[in-house]
Amino acid sequence: GQRPERLFPESSGCVAWVEEAFGPRWGLIQGYLSWTSGVADNAIYPGLFLMYLLPADGDGEDARLLQRAVSIVALNAALVYLNYRGLGADEKFASAAA
Repeated sequence: GQRPERLFPESSGCVAWVEEAFGPRWGLIQGYLSWTSGVADNAIYPGLFLMYLLPADGDGEDARLLQRAVSIVALNAALVYLNYRGLGADEKFASAAA
């Protein structure tokens, strides 16, 4: 049979498939829910990374909290920048980090 990506060559992915099958309203809902799921899922990773990176010993808790907040914002800003720049920047970063 035909594969969906051949029938819908545009880059909208599942939104195009749902929109074709159920109409524009459900396509919008599917796109929004997919985006929301991605945002919630990806927001977890900087916090998990910092849990391993920064020890949580309890000494100087206020300073540690500020350090974590600044680190999370900086890490998110770096990831947003890489995403904004596109795949070329991601490839350069990945090869430099390896």
